[in-house]
Amino acid sequence: MNGPDMNLTCAARIGAKYLEKEGVSSPSNDAEELLSHVLSIQRLRIYTEYTRELEREEVKRYANALKRRARGEPLQYITGSVEFRGISLVVEPGVFIPRPETEITVEYACEVIPDRQVRILDIGTGCGNIALSIAAERPSARIYAIDISEKAISLCMKNAETFGVSSRIEVLHGDLYQALNGTNFDFDCIVSNPPYVRDDEWEDLEREVRQFEPAIALKGGKDGLDLIRKIIIGAPRFLKQGGWLVLEIAPGQAEYLLDYIKNLKSCESANLSVAWSDIRCFNDLCGRPRVLRARLSGKF
Repeated sequence: MNGPDMNLTCAARIGAKYLEKEGVSSPSNDAEELLSHVLSIQRLRIYTEYTRELEREEVKRYANALKRRARGEPLQYITGSVEFRGISLVVEPGVFIPRPETEITVEYACEVIPDRQVRILDIGTGCGNIALSIAAERPSARIYAIDISEKAISLCMKNAETFGVSSRIEVLHGDLYQALNGTNFDFDCIVSNPPYVRDDEWEDLEREVRQFEPAIALKGGKDGLDLIRKIIIGAPRFLKQGGWLVLEIAPGQAEYLLDYIKNLKSCESANLSVAWSDIRCFNDLCGRPRVLRARLSGKF
């Protein structure tokens, strides 16, 4: 790739062949996305303006982006953005990249979040994809977004400001419910996409996940449930009676978690006896259990 005598379609074709040779799973898609990003044009223009030739500096920037992708760096980190439920979010290295399955989590959360003034807690907000989606779909809701990563907190605030919902999203830094210490909040719904990858699964993940995304946002301990159990156990202290808990989970965890929450009778941190009802798992688009939802029907 040594332009400048190279038009858009030629550049996309050469980029795709290079990425394919380097073992990238979606070479044509990624080559076109990178080219449109480098040139700040819509992807369609690669073919509607195919005679346009790249300038020497544009060729250099495109070649650099292709090399980053070939090394395994996620496409979203290179372009700096990700689409989630119709929202374009800024995403940066060091912050977890939202996945399409989490859109299902938001869907089942919004089913039980009424369209009125309610208070929602998003645990492990990352770039803010869950918080912003709920803010967009429930305009009367106030959302509290927690993350242990200062970088994630900063990015969530940036995305909230860009999307125009920062007045309804309060971002808190801390480890799970510790961020709420000293408050007397009670929430209508607690939502989370927590880390749930088992320790023995880590080395089997794709290189771009293992080497580039933050392990703290993915690894859930020996059985993948370390953080999930803490979220479930601590939820009654901060949920209203009748409030909902909505968690994204790994498909293989569903049976255990359904039984676990069904038999959870107390919240030790708040010295409460509790009762859960409407406990269900919902499938993702591939038919695998992906979302756990339960209602706190009693606390006393």
